[in-house]
Amino acid sequence: MQEVLFAITSAHAGSACVVDEQGKLLGIVTDGDIRRHLLSNPEGLKSAAKEAMTRTSKTTIPSQLATEALLVMEKSQIGEMPVLDEEGRPLGVLNLKDLLRAGIV
Repeated sequence: MQEVLFAITSAHAGSACVVDEQGKLLGIVTDGDIRRHLLSNPEGLKSAAKEAMTRTSKTTIPSQLATEALLVMEKSQIGEMPVLDEEGRPLGVLNLKDLLRAGIV
């Protein structure tokens, strides 16, 4: 968990993707997930990421329009959504703040 926290902080992001050995998405850990995990477990920074990750995160694909993905993000009340390739490997993360800066909304 500590490694995930450092990765999120150094990337100036709000989440990190958790992948398996083949690079396929297993889940996503948000900064909120980390805070909630630490509140319930003071030793939480020593935990594995899978203990705090959201396994059923919303995802998108490169061919989906940003406006369509934005609707999913708004409906689900999420700020970040992984973009996956055909095999379920993360290519990047769509960020609500980036969409705002780009004038998509």
